Amino acid sequence: MKPAVKYSLLGLIVILAIGAGIFIGQNTDKFNFLSEKQEKNEVKETKTDDNNVAVTIDGKTVTETKTPETTETPKDKTVTESTKVETPTVSANQPGNSSSEELIKLYYQKLAQGDFQGAYDMKKYKKMDFSVFQGYYQNLQSSKFLDFIEVAKDQYDFLVELTNKDGTKEVYDVWMQVEGNLLNTISSVSTDETPALRVAYSEEGDYLTLFLVQNGTKTKIDTARHSKNEDFNNVEISADKNYLIYFKELSESNPGKIYSINDKKVLLEFTPSRGLYGFTYDSKHFYNCLEDGMFGGEVKTYSVPAFTEEKNLKPNGSSVFQCNNYDKNTNTLHYKLFTYGFNNQSSYSYNFDTGNVSQ
Repeated sequence: MKPAVKYSLLGLIVILAIGAGIFIGQNTDKFNFLSEKQEKNEVKETKTDDNNVAVTIDGKTVTETKTPETTETPKDKTVTESTKVETPTVSANQPGNSSSEELIKLYYQKLAQGDFQGAYDMKKYKKMDFSVFQGYYQNLQSSKFLDFIEVAKDQYDFLVELTNKDGTKEVYDVWMQVEGNLLNTISSVSTDETPALRVAYSEEGDYLTLFLVQNGTKTKIDTARHSKNEDFNNVEISADKNYLIYFKELSESNPGKIYSINDKKVLLEFTPSRGLYGFTYDSKHFYNCLEDGMFGGEVKTYSVPAFTEEKNLKPNGSSVFQCNNYDKNTNTLHYKLFTYGFNNQSSYSYNFDTGNVSQ
């Protein structure tokens, strides 16, 4: 071999070696990346159950135990979204976030705290000027609810005791409707009623409903319709707290009714009175005297508690001219009759103790 060829071949080998080194150096990072990726692919997790995970590394499996996350649930109650109950919070700044009942209580709270403007702003119908409203409550020291019932949706009847700064107390029977964030006072009257026994009303559309409230429990008594010009009149509880007397309206189509509070039923319907009716002082008798000279009228007495008719005190051919009074001191009913024509008036007295009529 010629020297020139020998050196040329040797130079070619050197050049190839240098090139190979450069190529290897430039691709070292690439080879490392591919190797790292391959190693990662060799690590696999397989879930074996709720608490264990099988980890495979280079063909070897290692089981790792994990502690599960737990949520404590009361043993005696399952909490679900449908049964979750949140207690509303009363906020003086955001009364609209409270329930209807709490909104009413917030109103009286503002009054007792002297925030008259805040309470005034809660009223839907401002039937008096603010100065009059403020003057009416300026001596109020505290308020206390004696009884509170819902008679219809967002409609309440309650007894509230207002204590003034001088220590005097007044009890009011209030009927109130909650309309949005505002209060509509339907009625508010001073009363001597107690939570033990009282009457209440609800009004929904065409219907007005009468309730009897006894120790916080309401009982529906009767319903009147505005479209029929019906209304409840002369509603009262007897002195012995055994009976409720009421009229739907003073006409013969809707007689007066006596409802037994204990028996929860109507015991007597009597002709609407344009005269005089009531119980005797000892609650043993009920009387009804109807003035109606043109058509006769009536004067009748009933036994209590049976409410059977005892006496018809208007003789045939006579008419009732006047129902004077009932005297509890003598237990006597006084009345006047037309007898033998309209020009002849006679006064009569009936004594419940003796059962005798005197003229």
